[in-house]
Amino acid sequence: MVNLKNNDDFKNDKNTINSENVINDRNDISDKNTIIFDSVSKSFRIYHEVIPSLKETIIRGKRSTFENFLALDDISFKVKRGETFGIIGPNGSGKTTILKLISGIIQPTEGKIAVNGSLSALLELGAGFHPDLTGRENIFLNASLLGIPRKKIEERFNDIVKFSGLARFIDTPVKNYSSGMYVRLGFTIAINVDPDILLIDEVLAVGDRMFQEKCKGVIQNFKDRGKTIVIVSHDLDAIAKYCTKAILLIDGNIVIEDEPNAVIRDYLSYVAQKEAELAVKEKPIILRRGTSDLLITNIQLIDKNLNIVKSIYSNDKIKIAAEVLSRNNIKNPVFGLQIDDEEGTKIYETNTDWLGKDTGIFIKDRRVKVTFSQKLNLNEGAYYLTVYAKDRDSGNYYDLRERALIFNVRSKGKLEGIVDLGTEFSLEEEKNLYAVKFISDTVPDKMRKDEIYTINLKIQNESKFPWQDEIENPNYPVRIGYRWIDEKGETLPIEGIRTFLGKTINPDEILEIKVNIKSPMKEGKYLLKIDLVKEFFSWFSDLGGDFLQKEILVE
Repeated sequence: MVNLKNNDDFKNDKNTINSENVINDRNDISDKNTIIFDSVSKSFRIYHEVIPSLKETIIRGKRSTFENFLALDDISFKVKRGETFGIIGPNGSGKTTILKLISGIIQPTEGKIAVNGSLSALLELGAGFHPDLTGRENIFLNASLLGIPRKKIEERFNDIVKFSGLARFIDTPVKNYSSGMYVRLGFTIAINVDPDILLIDEVLAVGDRMFQEKCKGVIQNFKDRGKTIVIVSHDLDAIAKYCTKAILLIDGNIVIEDEPNAVIRDYLSYVAQKEAELAVKEKPIILRRGTSDLLITNIQLIDKNLNIVKSIYSNDKIKIAAEVLSRNNIKNPVFGLQIDDEEGTKIYETNTDWLGKDTGIFIKDRRVKVTFSQKLNLNEGAYYLTVYAKDRDSGNYYDLRERALIFNVRSKGKLEGIVDLGTEFSLEEEKNLYAVKFISDTVPDKMRKDEIYTINLKIQNESKFPWQDEIENPNYPVRIGYRWIDEKGETLPIEGIRTFLGKTINPDEILEIKVNIKSPMKEGKYLLKIDLVKEFFSWFSDLGGDFLQKEILVE
């Protein structure tokens, strides 16, 4: 764990990794971003033999041979203030190197880094613990290494112990702690530093289930308080849940920077492709059994352009073809296929018997090509193909080729689950949903101020739903209301009396009703708008419906 208490004043560049790797745009780092990587590269030396002693070096001139390993290659990204930023990628891609650069444990070979705010890094939980000291003593020791004043830890000590759940063992030497207890104590100390920036490296699942839930609550609390969090994890569900942005790091390069689900989708596609390439390269174990009366050979996956492929896109139509040699006379053999995922779960199976297809008589030495045309609505990943030929009556296999072929599916869009059901979506504006037709009215051109007038209205329901009365629908009734607008275009505070319909008015039905309208309290010219309103929602006119509008002189 590392804590850097950075100064908000950037004049001396104390908040950056070193004075030569400074980003000078103070507004960019302090107002919008807490972390900036600008064309950062990091190299390490990989030695191929034990380093000789100084004596050997001087006498024999022997030097250790090494090569430079480029862990990060010219990467740039920004982490905004209050953002939860995820970093994912395969092992050895440079994820932890980024966290160590942010925390200042190591410095970049090239490029500039800027960090603004106090920082706590959960990189190696329990680093700095002394095995012979008790949990209590190690809390104060670890806090001092993090630069936290003793008085502050004394104030938070009870909270730290309570959160860790180690009150019973707090005065026991930590060498007697289990590994779970060890990392729980380290995690608790780190989060109680209350930093501006929290770095997390694969420690979201420390301790038991109850402690994990408390940790998740802490992370969510950090987010709610506007803290900046950087998470490195292979737990893709956690990345999707907590992060607002993520990057995919492969071989020291940023492949994609986007919202978490898009980055995870690309990562899963990459993993599936690599696993498929490896499986094809190493040749999967092919389980084969049967009587050998029919032999299945040359199994191929063929795309719509008649190319033999190992990788396809979800929803692509493909052909699964194989050659069959008959070694005896056979009547109506059943040919089938099965698709399994990487875990061995059966995704799909079909055969000619289930499809209602007769395959006819196969005489000895007959050679045919069998083809299944298939639309593979699968989510992205690697899949195994099994093909078989069997006897229709007994079910005995002539030839069963389990996992004879492995192929990779890529998705053109995001989806979750096993299959792609090819959902289509359209959005159309609903017409005449709140249509109203005012047939006649008795609204006068002039009114006396502050008086109630009874208006006769004749209205037709041209909507697609019935206008329900309050008796039948007390929660969401339809009523008639009115609004006064003055010469300045402002609506008077009192929107008007809302009149019950008295009954439900079905579509195309005409309503004749008396509505009481109170005139404004001041003289002048006004616009009277008579409208229908769906209680607790909105006026019909706000939802696309018509209304009655008349200019009134109030005297």
